[in-house]
Formats: sequence, C-alpha cells, structure tokens
Amino acid sequence: MRTILDLLAEDGIVAVLKGSKHGGEYHSACPGCGGRDRFVCWPEASGGMGGGRYWCRGGSTGGKGCDSQGDAVQYLRDFRGLSFQEARESLGVPPDRAAQRRLGLRPVQASEWEPHVEAAPPELWRIKGAAFVAHCEEELARRPLVLEWLDQRGITQAAARARRLGFHDQLAFRPLSAWGLPAPPRKDGKTPKLALLPGLVIPFFEHGELHKLKVREFACAPWPEWAQGDKYREIKGSNQRYSVYGQGRDLAVVVETELDAMLLAERVGDLALCLATGSAQRKPDAAAALLLKSAKLVLNALDSDDAGAKAAWSWWDKNVPGVKRWPVPKRLGKDPGDLVKAGVDVRQWVLAGVRRHAPALLAASAPPCAAPACAAPPAPEQPRRTARSWPVPEGVALADMTLPPRAPAVPDLVRALQGRPLDAPSCLVPCPRTRPTFWWVYFAKACQGCAGHPQCLLDLVRSKQFQEAVNAQA
Repeated sequence: MRTILDLLAEDGIVAVLKGSKHGGEYHSACPGCGGRDRFVCWPEASGGMGGGRYWCRGGSTGGKGCDSQGDAVQYLRDFRGLSFQEARESLGVPPDRAAQRRLGLRPVQASEWEPHVEAAPPELWRIKGAAFVAHCEEELARRPLVLEWLDQRGITQAAARARRLGFHDQLAFRPLSAWGLPAPPRKDGKTPKLALLPGLVIPFFEHGELHKLKVREFACAPWPEWAQGDKYREIKGSNQRYSVYGQGRDLAVVVETELDAMLLAERVGDLALCLATGSAQRKPDAAAALLLKSAKLVLNALDSDDAGAKAAWSWWDKNVPGVKRWPVPKRLGKDPGDLVKAGVDVRQWVLAGVRRHAPALLAASAPPCAAPACAAPPAPEQPRRTARSWPVPEGVALADMTLPPRAPAVPDLVRALQGRPLDAPSCLVPCPRTRPTFWWVYFAKACQGCAGHPQCLLDLVRSKQFQEAVNAQA
C-alpha cells in the first residue's frame, strides 16, 4: 500500500526527514495551501485505514496551514478530489466486510459512475479573477524568459495571447469574502484569505466567462522569482471541470495539464477536441462526459508516469467508450510538451494514433470532392509528394545549391544524416511542417502518407550527390 510519503512524491513534493517520531517524521509544503514545511506526515504511523498520518499545522497551533489531517485515504479526498470509495480503490484498501456483517448489513456494491455538473464560480469571483488575469497578461508581455520557456513547450506568443496566459510575480493574499467566497471563521480569529501565488497564470474561459484559475509554480526558474516547486495549483474558488480546447468532434485527446491541451489545440484543434483533466485522478464533469461520449475515438494521453498510467488503465477503459491509450513514449518524456522539446511533430504523433486505432476518421475528415466524376472509380494516383517537393537541380554541385528560404544549410543537413541515415529508426530529415526544422523518429511512416510540401527536401537527401557527400564525410 502506498503511504502518504509516496503520495507526496507523486504530487511532486519533496518531504524532508526531521525526526523519528512514529517511525519517522517528514516535513514539506502542503499540497493544498503551500508553505515550506508546515505539512507534517508520519508514513509509518498506525491508525485509520493505513498509509500513515498527516497534519498541516494551522491556526490551532499558531501556524499558517489549513489544519487538514488524516490518513492516506483522507489525503486523496482532500488534495485530489477523490470520493471515499475512489480513494480506497486507488490505495487498494479492501472493503471492511467483517464490520458490515457484524452490523447485519449487506456489502455495498460499487455504483456506476455518474458525471456531476460543475457550477460556475460566484459572479464576484469571476469579476475579480478576470481583472487579475488582465493584470497578469501585461506582466507576461514584459517577461521574455517566460515567453521563451513557453515557446520551448510549443506555445507561441500568439497562442499565449489567445489563451490569455499571464504571469504573477509575487505572493499576495485577498480576503475570501472580497472574491465572493464563503469565509468560515478560523480558530485563531484571523480572516480567511485566498492565496494568489507567483508563477505562470493559466485561466480557462468559456463563452467569455472565467471558470478556472491555475498557477504553475517554478523551482530554480531562470527569472528572479522562486517558488516551492514545479506544481500546478488551482486558485481557491475555481470549479473542477475539464478545460476544453479545439473545434473537432469525432476525435478527442485527453491530457493532464492545460498547457498540453493548449499545445495540442494549436496543432490538431481543427481535427480534435483537446481536454485537460487537471489531475490524473480527476474524472470528467457532465459537460466533458457528453463530449467524450459523442466522440468516435478518444486518445488517452495522460502523463506517462505511474499516476497517469494507473488512472488511464484502471478507470478510463471501463467507463469511457471508444477510449484508446496513446501515451508519449517514455524515452521521449511523459507529456506532449516533452515531445516538442524532443523535436517531434505533435500533430503527426496524434495522427499516428488515429491511423492505428481508427483510420476511417482520417478518410472521413478529408475534404469532399465536388466534381461528378468522383462517383466513378478513381484512377490510380501518381505519387503526390514528388510534385510538391523542392526540385533537385540537375548538374549542380551540392555546394552550389541554393535551398529554399529558412531551410537548413547543406553542411548541417550532411552532418545530421551522418549520425542518423535514412534507414535508421531515429533518422533526422528536414521537414517544413514541423518545429523545429528537423523531423525525428516518425519519418518513415509519416512521409508515406504526406502529400508533400513545396519546401520539402526529402528528394535532396535521397539524391545521389547528397548521399555521396554524407558517405564521403562520414
């Protein structure tokens, strides 16, 4: 059984051993309210349903924590939004049938999952949140290092503006009542407050209304501010619905973070709905469940870590029709953002999943032919790529060739193909459809179905003079 220490590690929080009480006392940031070392856990402590005990030191002792406490089951309920039964199943806690027999009760059968409707946040929260987003948008425009970090993840400045991403440069607190949220009295008499954390601000708007606010904190970031760790945290008052991007209907791609969903929407939003769960364990709300049910294929691309894989295989396959697991290869990373860093075309990665699991969708998405002759049996097609490829000049030496604009230099191409020749699984071939310039790994399959591009250099790297240059300098 996983302990609270294991659950903290899965949430990206590092706990430090501070004592030997109950077999070991660990301090860390709280998964709910942050801080540095206010969260105390004893993974070997007995009691409850196992997995240890935890406590976030709060007002009852003069601390700044949220006073949450419990065992491993309660941890999943407090910080991952799981129900009691879901938390027990996630940890492998068997039903307490002996207690049910003693009380003369029948064992409770697991009920079928029913999606719940997520209500919109209070109107005042939406107004205050929108003003906060507008301020953070202006701050992001003054942060070239943050914009560069986003670009490395495949989110351009134009996409950041379209999604209204922002940056908050300091930790600030606001009274809960000032944002329209209930403010139950604290034991120490202090006013309950809402924390506006420093980091990348990720809002989710629908029909112009703000529904969710998240902040991605950074550890050891290249900009001056520093936060507890690489962690996505929701601002209190946000609802728990999925963030949905893209215009597709028959194809849906499910990922964990909003940044990955935005990235996918920029690449395949014309073909697919891109849904961000926000957490590997969070189940679809009613609106998201309706979209998933109407899709003909659902590619489950939750992160390729233990939490994402377990959630993908254990629950989704049983409850979502048409779902197929399509994770990022572990050697390349765990999410679509890692694919971009590795130089892989994310669109082709998604299309490869469609080709494997539902190739008819690609044929259905092709634009229809308006000519009456289309009803007749089609004539055999000639290869289209050659007609839409950069022509290789005849009788021109390789050093004298003038390549298309923005193409790599010939020496760079030669060096790329020396280490990864055309028949290698990891061949590097320049492709004008990808970012960055070089196409990686999927070349053999993707080029077979590609209609070509006026700047495609595949004929060049296959040409006799180019291959002679590669072999001569190898």
